[in-house]
Amino acid sequence: MRLSRNLLYGTLFGVLFPVGATLLTANNIPITNLSSLIDLHRQTPLLLIIDTASFFLGVFAAFGAYQLDRQFETQEGAHGADELRTLIDTANAPIFGIDTEGLVNEWNQAAERITGYSKSEVMGRDLVESFITEDYKVSVKGVLDEALKGRETANYAFPLYSKTNARVDVLLNSTTRRDSQGGVVGVVGVGQDVTELNSAQKEFERKLTSAANYDVLTGLPNRRYFYDYLAGQLETHQGSDEIGTLLFLDLDRFKLVNDSLGHSIGDQLLQVVSKRLQASVRTGDLVCRLGGDEFIVLLPLEGVVFKQADERAEKIARQITAAVKQPIKVGQHELSAHMSIGISHFTMTDGVETIVTRSDNAMYLAKGDAASNIAFYTDAVHQQLTHQMQVLEGIQEALVEDQFFMHYQPQFNHRQELIGVEALVRWQHSQLGLLLPDQFIGLAEQYHRINEIGSWVIDRVLSQVAQWHQAGYVLPKVAINISPGQLLDENFSTIVNALREQYGINPERIVFEITESADIEHFNLISTVLRDLKGQGYRFSLDDFGTGYASMTHFKRLPFSQVKIDQSFVADIESNADSLAIAEVVLAMARSLKLEVIAEGVETQSQLEILNKLGCTGYQGYLFSKPLSVQAITSLLRRAD
Repeated sequence: MRLSRNLLYGTLFGVLFPVGATLLTANNIPITNLSSLIDLHRQTPLLLIIDTASFFLGVFAAFGAYQLDRQFETQEGAHGADELRTLIDTANAPIFGIDTEGLVNEWNQAAERITGYSKSEVMGRDLVESFITEDYKVSVKGVLDEALKGRETANYAFPLYSKTNARVDVLLNSTTRRDSQGGVVGVVGVGQDVTELNSAQKEFERKLTSAANYDVLTGLPNRRYFYDYLAGQLETHQGSDEIGTLLFLDLDRFKLVNDSLGHSIGDQLLQVVSKRLQASVRTGDLVCRLGGDEFIVLLPLEGVVFKQADERAEKIARQITAAVKQPIKVGQHELSAHMSIGISHFTMTDGVETIVTRSDNAMYLAKGDAASNIAFYTDAVHQQLTHQMQVLEGIQEALVEDQFFMHYQPQFNHRQELIGVEALVRWQHSQLGLLLPDQFIGLAEQYHRINEIGSWVIDRVLSQVAQWHQAGYVLPKVAINISPGQLLDENFSTIVNALREQYGINPERIVFEITESADIEHFNLISTVLRDLKGQGYRFSLDDFGTGYASMTHFKRLPFSQVKIDQSFVADIESNADSLAIAEVVLAMARSLKLEVIAEGVETQSQLEILNKLGCTGYQGYLFSKPLSVQAITSLLRRAD
């Protein structure tokens, strides 16, 4: 104690002073026992007064010192308590306290600030029942009960109501409060207002969810969202006989926009198309962007028959195509967009992948329907796709087992002299029987298998030409059809020249026929290959002229030496003025550019006479000869000699 020395001094004075006085006086009267000490005091009244007075004074002094010590201790305790109270009240962190009944007995200024309740308003109220949100009452009470059992709890979060009924999120560390004997008297906790932190975290989680489920460019739900949503719908409606419909949409020729105008214009086009799609469907229909230029529209499951499902799907599909094809202004460009739409119905027994695949397949069929660009998935479509799959899967087997073979269709001039042959590939499929080129070439091109077939054809044709040459038969020229995709193969020239050298073929007798199509727009990328081959003596023919997107400039950019009038114009040249005019224009153009011309599909004498009058000098068709086997061509060459 701060004043313990005063107590010591009083004690020493009350004891040692009488002892000293007694010893000084004892010189005259010896002290041998207690009786002699008492006799000494009787004989010396002054000594009795001194010893008695000093003893009592010392006792009083010691008692006074003790009382002063008690007073100072009380003052120090009060001062420390005041400091602790000030610290609690002014702490930046909210501090809450309850007694063993769960009633509030501690509530500092920070707690007042975040809740809006003053200390006087909350003291004695049940913390859990009065301030904790309903969904957290049980868990918070459980935590506080654990603390009241002497178990400390840390970092548990809960929301409470503010005075304005706003939610305040609190992260709390609490400890058991005990009295001087160690008994539990309550719980006190130091908290942290994490409302803004939680809000920021929830916003971040929302953005993550949005990024995972929504397309950044268009704001539409993405592939992941669609797959999860459709799976959920199928599960929810299990056991019902309801019908759902999926529309698979593809933006036609979108790649051309990106390649010619740039991805920024393409992105803006997609944004406009997305808005038009949303405006074209009904409330409750789901529009998603799967990626690139592909979209889907999911019509909700309904208790309708298939005819009604067909009608509603076709109506929505036509609304979409009508809306999308309206002119779109993007920057300085006015664009037009067109959709190909595949439609398939489904029930609860179908899987998500099956539903999407059917609609996707129907969409590819829609691309071939220039009239409406809308196609439904049906049993017939399924059979057609199964057939196509058999074709694609059989290509490798056909190459290994030599199922491909060649026929050759003779070409004649206006004097009916043989001027060449066109090599035409055939396929004797092990299961499907005889397949003509239009049954597998397009598929091979679409699924990137054409180079394998194309290389086989060139090899086989050049080998056959070499055999004819060795037998003494010389053809003026042999035409070989090639796909534009083959010319993009960096090894194309190498393969052709290696085979030419292997078989000793004069390149001037080889004509490569390239079908006119939208792909011809990209021929500028392969013009170097064509010009290189032309420099070596090879020639090129533009096949099926007038059916694609070629223009006069192609004849300047690319080294064509021949053009073929497509058989679709020849077929009705006698009755269709447009076909007659097209044939006349092609022939006039060819004369101007000094190109050879061959009319395909000539089947009647009347067609031949009209073409002769127009100045055509080359013919190919059943009027002259159908495609012939190698043996038949050999016989024809023999007769020509």
